This record gives sequence, C-alpha cells and structure tokens, in this order.
Amino acid sequence: MKRERYKSHLLSAVHETARDMNKLGVIDKHTMREYDLLCIDPVSAYSEEKISLIRVEKKRHNAASMKAKELAGEVAGMFLEE
Repeated sequence: MKRERYKSHLLSAVHETARDMNKLGVIDKHTMREYDLLCIDPVSAYSEEKISLIRVEKKRHNAASMKAKELAGEVAGMFLEE
C-alpha cells in the first residue's frame, strides 16, 4: 500500500475513518476522492532537470531504470503465463 502524506494528524484520522466507511460501502468513490483531496498533500511534480539531479545523487541512470522496468515486466509475465 502506498504511503500518503497527510496535511495534519487530525486529517489523517478523518481520512482513515472515511477509508473504512468506503470499504463498508457507506460512502462512494466520488465522496472518497473528495476526502483524498481534503486530507492528503498533493504530490509534487518534478521537472526533467530535477529528475536528472536525483538520479545523479542516487547514482541511478536511465539505463539502470530501463533495465529495472524490463526485469519487472519479465517477472510479472512469468506469473501471468501460469
């Protein structure tokens, strides 16, 4: 499960309650999306330059990223073929 960054501790509790209500069918997807927008900090968009800087800092280059994606696709394919 992905980890969300909440705007506050209180909104974290509100969102958790809304998520439970959504799982029980008390609130629908549209209402849950409104809670997401209210409670969760938006994800920052990165420019190409920022991504390049992060890769250099982490010593991860585009070729390594592509190889990781290719390997993940092969592994997923092995499970789907069964």
